[in-house]
Amino acid sequence: MDKEKIGIDTLLKDADIVCNFTNTIDKAVEDKHVDFFEWFKIIQAATGFIGLVKTRKQAVIEWKDLDEQEKTQMKAHFAEKFDLNNDEAEEMAEAAFNTIVDILTIVRLSAKKPA
Repeated sequence: MDKEKIGIDTLLKDADIVCNFTNTIDKAVEDKHVDFFEWFKIIQAATGFIGLVKTRKQAVIEWKDLDEQEKTQMKAHFAEKFDLNNDEAEEMAEAAFNTIVDILTIVRLSAKKPA
């Protein structure tokens, strides 16, 4: 039985959802006051997580199967879409994302059974 895979486009959309939510919160708290309209935008951005929940099993399969080109594309896409007011925090978050992508490779390789 073949496992259904989600393509890189879905993973990129998932990254967009996370980036949009984080960027929305960052922009809302920029002035240390979150008004009604900003709360609405945060809630609206949070609704995107419903899609992440629906595709989580397939996304895990695709994450495990990313090739080097797709990993590079994911890292670049995240760095492009993720934008915080605090550049140091943004740099740390991007480094953490890159590390997670690399750790998944280590986990996948260590889980392979020897031939």
